[in-house]
Amino acid sequence: RIYPASITKLFTALVALKYLTPDQTVTAGDALYTVPNDSSRAFLQIGDVLTVEQLIYGMLLPSGNDAARVLAAAAGRIIAGNEPLSARDAMEVFVGEMNNQTAAMGLTATHFVTPEGVHNSEHYTSMADLLTLAQLCLSHPLISQVVSTPQYTATLPNRQLYWKNSNMHLQGDSPY
Repeated sequence: RIYPASITKLFTALVALKYLTPDQTVTAGDALYTVPNDSSRAFLQIGDVLTVEQLIYGMLLPSGNDAARVLAAAAGRIIAGNEPLSARDAMEVFVGEMNNQTAAMGLTATHFVTPEGVHNSEHYTSMADLLTLAQLCLSHPLISQVVSTPQYTATLPNRQLYWKNSNMHLQGDSPY
């Protein structure tokens, strides 16, 4: 048993893309109130309007837990067929769907608790399951494109957000 931490976000992106289109817009709302204080962030604010694609960049480049929770809540509401569902309940629905999909794939050594991978002893996987999930996620063209992008600027209606990929291997000024 291993803890996938932020690698969880890859599968969050894949599951969300089953219910949301990349150009669909999402307004950041009450999901931002659920983000742990010590989280890595994409620096979203209440009322920000982003596309799903922008949220995936914000989730995967700077490892934005805020973007992961906004995306999961939006997809969770669609899965539940209940737009006014609270962010907490929508994320619970979404994480349930993550677990349903891993079970359907026969990945019995994986269990998710959050959409971003904040440590929890019940949020785990195995190396074999992780390899399968990573291969599946990286076979999606948008996810593959995002994780190989060194930096990205999200232009929102009221401001711009600049995100640098946390993967030091992609940075030109990195010793790696």
